[in-house]
Amino acid sequence: MNSLQKLIAFIGRAALSLMFILSGFLKIFNWQEAEDSIRGVITNSLVTYQEMGFVHDLLQVSLDWIPTILGVIVAVELVGGIMLFFGVRVRLASFFLLLYLVPATILLHSFWNIQGPERAVEMNMFAMGISLCGALLILLSYGNPLSKSAKKSAHSKKGKHDED
Repeated sequence: MNSLQKLIAFIGRAALSLMFILSGFLKIFNWQEAEDSIRGVITNSLVTYQEMGFVHDLLQVSLDWIPTILGVIVAVELVGGIMLFFGVRVRLASFFLLLYLVPATILLHSFWNIQGPERAVEMNMFAMGISLCGALLILLSYGNPLSKSAKKSAHSKKGKHDED
């Protein structure tokens, strides 16, 4: 991997990580608003998923755990984002960020339950969430190409990898 590729890989990883880091800090500095937002999402989802017994019951129980849920979300966003930024255990960070992002995208942007002009906005937000999942899946697959272990692996496979 040449210097330009390394720089591009870092910039891409840093740009992706900043979204999670900033989101985590915003939740910390607006804790009550974040709790209210989660409560609203869960309450709306209770109506949406009332026919799905297990999902409905899980959402109902989660109403009592909102401060804890928010704490876990903030920890995943901050720790995962910082790990991505610095290239530390990129696969692990990507995995945990995906565990958070997939259900968050489904619950926050369920455009299929919305009518009118707001539907297009939520569909776009859902597509952006799925795109972020795609970026995290790429990182989960490749890890940190700048790490020492990736360099060792590349050297042991000389002649067996692409030079794209």
